[in-house]
This record gives sequence, structure tokens and C-alpha cells, in this order.
Amino acid sequence: MGQLLSPDALSSFGLSLDIAGVVLLFFFGLPADVRKDGGVLLMWCGDPEEARRYRRARVLSCLGLALLVVGSRLQIAGNHVGARALAALSAVPCPEVGN
Repeated sequence: MGQLLSPDALSSFGLSLDIAGVVLLFFFGLPADVRKDGGVLLMWCGDPEEARRYRRARVLSCLGLALLVVGSRLQIAGNHVGARALAALSAVPCPEVGN
């Protein structure tokens, strides 16, 4: 049974997600509007347009953070898939080297 994705493709896709997540975080910042007592700071100044922009930035910053987490996990998975593939290949005898 063949692999769905090669280790290099899995790692490259994870790196692409990481880059997209970093770009989103660069433009929208980290979603860190939490007070020390655990309460959430809500930005509401009476302007519905301002509230809409805040919610949009909040969603996109959370998306950026999620992309970083998923991308990093894909890179780690690519490393483990690659290690298993190398271990399986080392068990196959190679007639050129005489083992």
C-alpha cells in the first residue's frame, strides 16, 4: 500500500501553513485580550463598524494561530513518516552492496 503524501510534501505543506499563519498574526496580532482575573476584555465603543473590524481581526488572529499549530504538527508528522520510511528501507536487502 503506497503512501498518500511523501514526508517532504507533508513537511512542505506544514511549512506553507506556518507561513500563512505568521502573515495573519503579523497583520492582526495575537488574540490576547484576557485580563489577569481571566475575564475577557470586550472592545465596544458604540460604533458597530469598529466592533465588526475588531471581531474580524479577532477571528483572523485565531485562524493564524491555528494555522501555526496545524502546520507545526504536519512538519512533525512528516519527520516521523520519513523516519519510518527510512527504517523500512534499511531492512530491505540491497544486492549491489552484497547484504
